Amino acid sequence: MDCSPRSGENAGLATIAIPGDDGSAPPGSSPTPSVPGRDPTAAAPGQRGPDGGALTISPPAGQRARPAPPCVGDTENAFAMVAYVTGYSNVAKLDGASEVPLSCTQLIDVSKKIVLQPDGLHLLQHATGELDYRGRPVMPPARATFLTYGFMPTTATMELTQLDTMTIDSDLLLAKYTGLTVVRVPLRLRLYDVEINGVPLDVGPDCRTVGPLYSKDPDPAQEGERHVVLTGELKGPGDGYQLVTGGVLTATVTIPPFSGCGVDEDLDPLFTSSVSGPGNYLKQVQGAPCASGNPRPDPTYCTKDHQPVKVPEPER
Repeated sequence: MDCSPRSGENAGLATIAIPGDDGSAPPGSSPTPSVPGRDPTAAAPGQRGPDGGALTISPPAGQRARPAPPCVGDTENAFAMVAYVTGYSNVAKLDGASEVPLSCTQLIDVSKKIVLQPDGLHLLQHATGELDYRGRPVMPPARATFLTYGFMPTTATMELTQLDTMTIDSDLLLAKYTGLTVVRVPLRLRLYDVEINGVPLDVGPDCRTVGPLYSKDPDPAQEGERHVVLTGELKGPGDGYQLVTGGVLTATVTIPPFSGCGVDEDLDPLFTSSVSGPGNYLKQVQGAPCASGNPRPDPTYCTKDHQPVKVPEPER
């Protein structure tokens, strides 16, 4: 079959303008037509920026850069905020890490006060929080695979349930804009849908730690093996963690023994010996919260329906 252009039809596919020696466009060249609403001098998607670096394309205000599960904030409380959290948790005995699924946290900015201390004025901020996954105070279930005892492939679904109020306390030195935030949250770990070497192991519906995971508390008055303690350091303006901008929070956690595991046999010793113990590192990343209680939310941080715009990426 022959394929040829019709008589008189332009067979050219494209015209390429060759710049002169000085980099200018050749005479008679037309400017590139601009897209409505776009800066005509901006690079197109896939191009390099004017400095030669990779081009970063930001989503429009009020829209997220990547998909995220629903996380609608409270619009009735003027001090309400809502934020996404994700990260990684390590299990020391299993020598592995599992991703903390992107989670929604409802926050209330309870109080702020400025106090004079020997090194200057400090901003003391207190807030509370609650996990929110489909209306329950839990983190989304996480599926993870580890080598139990170093050789046995074990896959399980892990679920962390919040047992009581989360507290967030910040102490910021205003002159240097440095400080520390301490987050305390009581979490209990449950395991289910367990498989060992690909074979299902029925652990029952109540295979969980006997009490909350816990960390050593920097405040002796708060000590008592009752909550995970995450800390975030603000090292300077824009460098580090603070509640209103987000950032990295870390903790070292002890996992208590397990109870209620097994249907036909007692599996508590198996999970206690292979999972429970100290020295489990947790690293969370909180995105900047949406002030959902504000009737006119800032589109930099909030979608039109009062959900966070900032979706953090997990960091190891």
